[in-house]
Amino acid sequence: MVNRYFPMVRMHLFLLLLGAGCHSMAQESPRLSSLIVLGDSILKGSTDSVRLAAHDRFKTRLESILLTSGSYDLDFSAVTNLSVLSSSDGRIRVYTWLLPSRDGIFAYHGFIQAHDPKTEYVTTLGLKEAPLQRNEAEKRAYDYTSWIGALYYDIITVKDRRKPYYTLLGWRRQPESNMKVIEALSVDKGKAVFGKPVFETDFGRRYRILFEYHPRAMMTLRYEPGDRMIMFDHLSPPDSSLAGHYPSYGPDFTYDAFRLSRNKWKLMTNIEPRNRTGTRTNPDAEKIRNKEFYRPLQDQKGKE
Repeated sequence: MVNRYFPMVRMHLFLLLLGAGCHSMAQESPRLSSLIVLGDSILKGSTDSVRLAAHDRFKTRLESILLTSGSYDLDFSAVTNLSVLSSSDGRIRVYTWLLPSRDGIFAYHGFIQAHDPKTEYVTTLGLKEAPLQRNEAEKRAYDYTSWIGALYYDIITVKDRRKPYYTLLGWRRQPESNMKVIEALSVDKGKAVFGKPVFETDFGRRYRILFEYHPRAMMTLRYEPGDRMIMFDHLSPPDSSLAGHYPSYGPDFTYDAFRLSRNKWKLMTNIEPRNRTGTRTNPDAEKIRNKEFYRPLQDQKGKE
């Protein structure tokens, strides 16, 4: 039976990846040829079992590549299902992808590479997704073995006086809703921690910000480097009786933002968005916007 949300999922991912212009595809590396084939099977596999088998081989192959010399500088843009983000300070690379299933439940997977510019040593960490605890997620940190899974599409380096941290923008699919994520990542001594109390809101400081909304709605969440600001649609329920029922929420045509000030993200409400041209953005984010991470099987009938 075809999942009724597949067309909207495809639209979400397609619009997430669109950029202002096209980028030239990197020359295909022999080291990546098997990843390209397996990644395509994850996107287009005829059944869940086919996609799962392709995924297991994909993950094993990707890990083996990341553990080899020179992987930190490898161009993965030809691997269509893989998001790769590099921090502007050259210290962090974040790899994420998703494994879709026909019941609408997605699994998220990833790796982090931490690069020491002095020694050139690279530490590779495998991310392990944990169930999302919605009521606690904004109030605590998690290590990389208890990760709140997401497909990340932008990274912002924040140069804290003590140690830099990295703000990630991502998307995740819930069984009955969509979700956008603003995440804070810290890496120190070979360990990665997700979550940091750097988001100042009307309800106190938060370790991350989660936006949950209707599965057919579209939400803007983007970084404006010229203003050092993360701008986003304000979400509201269609009726006051649905307040707190987040799968019913959608954009209400007003905008809020988090502005970076003294290495903290401070909430600003009811801002006026501005159209910008020629603003420099993260080149990795531009590449990712031109990828299609998932292609739903709209024409397949029947069950496996």
